[in-house]
Amino acid sequence: MVSFRGHYAGLILSRGRGIVPGDHPLNASWGGARYGGVRTFLQEADVVLVVGSSLDEAAAGWSGFNADKLIQIDTSAEVIGRTYPVAVGLVGDAGAVLGQLLDEVGDTDGDGATGPARAQVAKHRDRAMREARVKPYWPYIEAIQRALPRDAIVANDGSQANYRGTIPYLQRDVPNAFHVTRMAAALGFALPAALGCKIACPERPVVAIAGDGGFMFTSFALSTAVQQRLNVVTVVFNNDAYGIIRRLQTERYGRAVGAELHNPDFVAMARAYGARGMRAETPEALYEALVAAWRCDGPTVIDVPLEAGCDFARSGG
Repeated sequence: MVSFRGHYAGLILSRGRGIVPGDHPLNASWGGARYGGVRTFLQEADVVLVVGSSLDEAAAGWSGFNADKLIQIDTSAEVIGRTYPVAVGLVGDAGAVLGQLLDEVGDTDGDGATGPARAQVAKHRDRAMREARVKPYWPYIEAIQRALPRDAIVANDGSQANYRGTIPYLQRDVPNAFHVTRMAAALGFALPAALGCKIACPERPVVAIAGDGGFMFTSFALSTAVQQRLNVVTVVFNNDAYGIIRRLQTERYGRAVGAELHNPDFVAMARAYGARGMRAETPEALYEALVAAWRCDGPTVIDVPLEAGCDFARSGG
């Protein structure tokens, strides 16, 4: 939660996505928390109340941030101020402490308390959307958003497609609908996590979103998905590379070493396991493939080959 001269708004980081509906007028979580509008939004706030975050580098890139405006809530006193200094630390269960704070603050539901913050959030969101819509990958994110049922669960892998696309921009509106590893750093997380989500919530649609390199780390989990008839959809953004590694190597050293991949035919591989395999060469084809996949009785893999102009790693964002 942030405060502008007594007016309140919310900022939900990626691993808490869905706690506040994505379209809520006080949800300022568009565009990612490390860059651009969100960071400016935080820096301009009078007070920032941190709940459920250790304030490490993975949370929001706090380096250079004014610690005098930070209030941190955590169940462990050892966590408070451990990785980044704060002005006030409150030890306790988040729900209990927030309830006590609300009792002290009073009613914040009226326009008098939220009107100016709503304007700030709307300004930030407009900026984030303008920046997103000019990037080559945006049509794919928009296609996924259109295809996702409201209660669908998304599991993300470490990839450019997620780090630059779904994590900052994909909207989720219910709790436990977005699962991503710390800093989107774990290759191979998406598919096994998605299978676990489907077993835990069999009534909810589940999609895993991965890059080609990350998918290959745990693609063998398709065997389990077929065996258990788990209707999990895996979207593989395929640029024949470890995109993040290639980008960082090229930016820092002018060349890439060991970052290119020689991938199998993902559609044929899925079918060899007994799953459905599809290829979506355009954003609209991706949307149609996702809609069709929800109706299947087992797993589906959707291969999304990226042309050079739509390479997440070279999109400038």
